Amino acid sequence: MMYYLRVADMDPEPCRSRLFYSGPGYSQLEDSSDRNYGMSRRTSGFLYGELPEAERVSYYTEVHKVTCSDLSGIHEARYSLRGCDPAWFDVFAYTFLAGRPISQEEWDAGRRVVVLSEKVALDIFQTADVVGEEILVDFHPTRVVGVVKPVSQLFVTAYADVWVPVTAFYPDAMQDRAGGLRGSYRAAVVRKPGVSEQEVRAAVERKVDQLNAELTDYTFRLYQLRTHEQHMFFQESRMIPSLVFVLLMSVLLIVPAINISGMV
Repeated sequence: MMYYLRVADMDPEPCRSRLFYSGPGYSQLEDSSDRNYGMSRRTSGFLYGELPEAERVSYYTEVHKVTCSDLSGIHEARYSLRGCDPAWFDVFAYTFLAGRPISQEEWDAGRRVVVLSEKVALDIFQTADVVGEEILVDFHPTRVVGVVKPVSQLFVTAYADVWVPVTAFYPDAMQDRAGGLRGSYRAAVVRKPGVSEQEVRAAVERKVDQLNAELTDYTFRLYQLRTHEQHMFFQESRMIPSLVFVLLMSVLLIVPAINISGMV
């Protein structure tokens, strides 16, 4: 049951069977004297922005804890924050209790807006009707544009307490020094129906080659592009879904065997 809940297509992750997750990649000088972890907005957009094999693409950051509070600072706590773009709310199916997702205009302008889970809204304001209110997110005044039904931590990718535009909270770091390649962006890619996993990987590899052909000093490497199953079980070279299934079945057989041997 746990295996099924982690890999089957279901809300708020309805496209798991067609999802790919991009690793952060890294860029380095030819002599390896400077090596930078992560992708910038420009880099991720070049690699995934115009993939014919992709139905939808969303850019996001990893979840981390931040401090959120009302403007008075009385109601304060730590919550899980994820940076994302407007397409994130098309890839993942959240239930909005009030308001709306982050808009394209807010994303382009890098405005400080936030979508909260109902839990955060109740903790801070004691009500879910908080659209238009301001809260402090990591000590920055931020306007609430939407409130969603809380997401279970079982849905590892869709889960967070707070969603903000990547452009407002994660400016690309050290652009000049890293050749414009370094940043905090990752990509979630939904492949089109009928497009194979191998076709998506081949298309992304071609885009990486095109990017490197345009670079003069740096070389970019993307060493991870995982399916949802590989993303969930992490060690794609050694821990694959079929192996996990075999291990689970083995446990189900071994435990009764130990009990029977104990009775004997």
